Amino acid sequence: MNYENQICAGCGQPLLTGEDVVVCPVCATPQHRACYDKINNCVNGYLHASGYIWQPDSPDAPAVDEAPSSDEENAAFGGEYREQPAEGLYCPMCGAKNESGAFVCSNCRSPMPVGAGASIPFPFNMPFPHQSPYLRGTGLTDDDEIGGFKAADIAVYLKNFQRKFIPKFKRFSDGGIKASWNWGAFFLSPFYFFYRRMIKAGLAFFGIFVAISLIITPILEKDSALYISVYNEVYSEMSENKGVMSAEQQQRLYNAMVMTAKTLSKDPKFIACASAFVLAHIISALFADYFCYSKTLKDITIVRENTREEIPLRVMLYNVGGTSVLSFICSYCLFSLVCRLLMSFAEKLIT
Repeated sequence: MNYENQICAGCGQPLLTGEDVVVCPVCATPQHRACYDKINNCVNGYLHASGYIWQPDSPDAPAVDEAPSSDEENAAFGGEYREQPAEGLYCPMCGAKNESGAFVCSNCRSPMPVGAGASIPFPFNMPFPHQSPYLRGTGLTDDDEIGGFKAADIAVYLKNFQRKFIPKFKRFSDGGIKASWNWGAFFLSPFYFFYRRMIKAGLAFFGIFVAISLIITPILEKDSALYISVYNEVYSEMSENKGVMSAEQQQRLYNAMVMTAKTLSKDPKFIACASAFVLAHIISALFADYFCYSKTLKDITIVRENTREEIPLRVMLYNVGGTSVLSFICSYCLFSLVCRLLMSFAEKLIT
């Protein structure tokens, strides 16, 4: 499509012939590469969640309620016009048939075109650039396949950290070893899985870490009894002495800490639980990327089965994939709450 004289949504200046233009693979917005690089994202990225699709801003473009008179007018929109039948409306996002006069789609809740018999421009056949901006730095182009799907689809689904994931996904797809290393999963498991929206894997590791925590907590309390006792004594004395810790009190704390460390290092139960804890983190780090790869292919398969058009498909992939900070925070809070409740319940049973 010719984007000459279209207005860049980033800087408000017209796009001129020969300028380096980036076309968003999700909403088809053309923009100067400098505007894209400034925020490292589409300038209309904040509208993607609402299903926004860019349309040309041209004084010569036909009105929405007028059918195009020639192929040249169709080309002005980079796509084609489709006549909406009088007996119903077809959703421009998912293709579902709706009753005449519907304001939102009964299937996907997207806004419906106004007027049952109106001819509506659908810019769904706009050509995408040879390499999506989401694939920069990965060494792959839009049409390269990963697990039977286009690399561009996978890049849109991931939404961020594509340079890290896509080369690994390509190796998995080509039959390489199914293990890699993920530092985020190593340090933040099991919450990392919820952050990447891998709920099943997250719940599995959630249960493992809860079980380890329940076993190791009473062991720590027992072996650390000496240090806790000395700590309470010292801070009780400090409160009576205006909060100043003497050299003798510091030495007592240090000696108690050393004794506790020696006790823990000789306790086989603590060593076994600590080893299991570290092993669970290592397994998380080794297979987190492959779990993400499997979930990505599964989600793209489901989206493709329910969406026929390319741009609506990219919008749905963008909304379904990516990360969730809220899930990360909620999983952490839930983990703390579950451990506290189970420990309280266990203490009541013992007493």
